Amino acid sequence: MTPVAWHDDPAEFDRTLEGELPPEVRAEREAEMAADPALKARADARRRFLDGLAAVSYTHLRAHETYLLISYAVFCLKRGGGGGG
Repeated sequence: MTPVAWHDDPAEFDRTLEGELPPEVRAEREAEMAADPALKARADARRRFLDGLAAVSYTHLRAHETYLLISYAVFCLKRGGGGGG
């Protein structure tokens, strides 16, 4: 099996961006990113994506269910004999 470059492995790429590596490895990878404009652009885009993520509660997710999904759950799923009501 051919070894995968660190920047082609999503987990390794994120470890590099999040600073979870020894300083000498991080410095080497930062230098590689600085020398390759496409790799730098990819790293910048990934950082922006990771910065925009936030954990939300199950209740928050349920609050965004649409009327259609709720109607389906109430009317269609109950026909299958799921009990209740």
